[in-house]
Amino acid sequence: MIKFWTHRYELTPWQTIGAVAEARVRQGALLKVQWPSDQIGYADIFPWPEYGDAPIEQQIEALAKGKISGLVEQAIWLAKKDAKLRSQNKNAFTGAAKIKNHFLITDYTRFSDVNM
Repeated sequence: MIKFWTHRYELTPWQTIGAVAEARVRQGALLKVQWPSDQIGYADIFPWPEYGDAPIEQQIEALAKGKISGLVEQAIWLAKKDAKLRSQNKNAFTGAAKIKNHFLITDYTRFSDVNM
């Protein structure tokens, strides 16, 4: 039997995050998945209701009832990849480009070094 755990979180953007998405508190959940082989993997469920995703509460409630949305299915797939890498003691980021930051600039006219 596959077991699931979730831990909810909230993120507050500093500014508008796109043409469609509002700058409001956004909710997501970290997902922990344990397979019958005892492998454990982690992924993120971060819905964007503006693009048709159900809110995080509905995503978690549906998962608890055995109903899996496309978003949760992707998270489970990523958790499986994570579990496989963990079982092989591998780092998914080995060999990847080093990124100094991941700050999303949506309006360059309002950006300054103070924002970083």
